[in-house]
Amino acid sequence: MLEARLALVESRLGGAAPGPSQGSVGPDAVASDYDLDGEYGDEIIKKDPPRWKGESFAGCKMSQCSSEYLRQLAGFSDWKADKDTEQGTYKNAKGETVPTKPQYARKTAARARGWAKRNEGLTAGPSIASTSGSDYGLAATGTDDEVPF
Repeated sequence: MLEARLALVESRLGGAAPGPSQGSVGPDAVASDYDLDGEYGDEIIKKDPPRWKGESFAGCKMSQCSSEYLRQLAGFSDWKADKDTEQGTYKNAKGETVPTKPQYARKTAARARGWAKRNEGLTAGPSIASTSGSDYGLAATGTDDEVPF
């Protein structure tokens, strides 16, 4: 009963309800703030998407990547999840046949979309040049007597 109410409140706020009732993530999903701020939400990029022609972000966290890169990563992760779903099984390093797990690629894609959305907002902020130097941005307000906030 309580989980159902929590899910209803979360859906009205625009996020997904956390916890065991969350289920799998579908294509074109965007991770919630709850997921992005969680322990695993800021994934480390292991390998660049094959079609990416720009600067490599391998070894960086998603929060450190450009929005364009993250959108490309999300598309590749969705493609990978679709292939995993079609394939069903694969042979691991030991030669054993094991089931694929497309839900992990889907979560990566959703998190990449979530971080792309967040990182787009960061580029619109004030430049570091406007707040650097000895005046700490006071030149923009006119005098040192005014409080800038």
